[in-house]
Amino acid sequence: MRRSSSVTNLPPGDTRLRILKAAASSFAAQGFRAATMKQIATAAHVNDITVYRHFPKKQQLYWAAIEWKVLSSTLNEVVTECLQNGGEPRTLLQDLGERILAVFLNDPSLGRLLYFAMLELPEEKKRLYDGHLKPLLNGLKVLIDSWVQSGEIRRVDPHSAALAMIGMLWSPYNLRELFGMEMPNQNSVKQLATEFAELCLRGLGTNLSKAPVG
Repeated sequence: MRRSSSVTNLPPGDTRLRILKAAASSFAAQGFRAATMKQIATAAHVNDITVYRHFPKKQQLYWAAIEWKVLSSTLNEVVTECLQNGGEPRTLLQDLGERILAVFLNDPSLGRLLYFAMLELPEEKKRLYDGHLKPLLNGLKVLIDSWVQSGEIRRVDPHSAALAMIGMLWSPYNLRELFGMEMPNQNSVKQLATEFAELCLRGLGTNLSKAPVG
């Protein structure tokens, strides 16, 4: 279950977590450069000195907020569980699509924060990739390679295919928000996941004969 993002729901003594929640919300809404430590302190219901005592530099707070946001979401858990379950391509891709799309629908700020992290600070981008995205990407690459070897899909570069899949799942909400379009709702997630699976299968050239690759 996704944790609430409201700092007012936290115990008064949990100061560090209050700051992280407020920072994640501010950075997701405004980015690193526009959000200020004073705004974050106000949102966390603490003073500036308290924020600086926990995080002496704004960039330290930025990374801590990003890491907290990723770890407190269900994104890693969802992807890891789907990959561990395995299965034939259509079923797995539809399940993966439906669950990842639901994560971003339930918490749109997660996608915005990840985008800001990659655009604004190279150091955070590398840490985010190495610490959280790379393991998931590698897991997906291994699965795609296994499909190639079993003859379920045509020969493809697993790395390129995995990146394309992640991009297809990550982009819809952010692009819709960028262009001011109506956001998907819970009822449309299943249909979007079905279309995602179909597009992937067409691109991967699903081999229904499943002849092993020699």
